[in-house]
Amino acid sequence: MCKTAIALTAALCLGMTGCTMVTDLNTAGENAPTASPAANGKGTISKAAYDSIQTGMSYDEVRSIVGSDGELLSEIGMEEDPFYSIIYFWSGQGVLGANANVTFQDGEVISKAQYGLQ
Repeated sequence: MCKTAIALTAALCLGMTGCTMVTDLNTAGENAPTASPAANGKGTISKAAYDSIQTGMSYDEVRSIVGSDGELLSEIGMEEDPFYSIIYFWSGQGVLGANANVTFQDGEVISKAQYGLQ
């Protein structure tokens, strides 16, 4: 995993209580976060857009607010499981490393976290 991806993962953890970062430096893999989701056409999120995201919203509602698809960062469980969760990531507008992530469970926002959005 490259240093930039490690820094992004660490930045995500800053806004999350109890976050545990597990890093295997020997396996970058296809699912490793990219250095710049905006460079991949994923767009960026503003503080105003982040503040508009509410618990219970669907991914489509969040995507409409942000104005771009997020990058699938994590998937926990299987879709048919009652506690299936997915986390989407957006690079942010603000300080270096600004970002936001939104966690969905059963198709609805259950939590969100951000770092450095302006």
